[in-house]
Amino acid sequence: MAAPSSPPARPVRSRTSGPWAKLSTVALWMPFPALLWVGGYAGAEPRLFGLPFFYWYQFLWIFLSSGLTWCAYLHTTPTRPVRTGAHRPADPGEGLR
Repeated sequence: MAAPSSPPARPVRSRTSGPWAKLSTVALWMPFPALLWVGGYAGAEPRLFGLPFFYWYQFLWIFLSSGLTWCAYLHTTPTRPVRTGAHRPADPGEGLR
């Protein structure tokens, strides 16, 4: 028995060019000058939970960098096509025979 063909997928939109790509590039480069300018944050004050500014500023950038990378990924990854009515076996073991 021939397997039913799935309907054609909608075309994939590309977000790898345009304003999102430029914004993502800026977001990915933001941590570099913020952390390479050590003279700007090399101090003990203000303290946060007893930690000098030097340490908690760098630790904060770990989370900020992760968030910026995630946002850049979301905005530059092409959207996936949505397939509706795809063939699903009625019996879970059907594909194993």
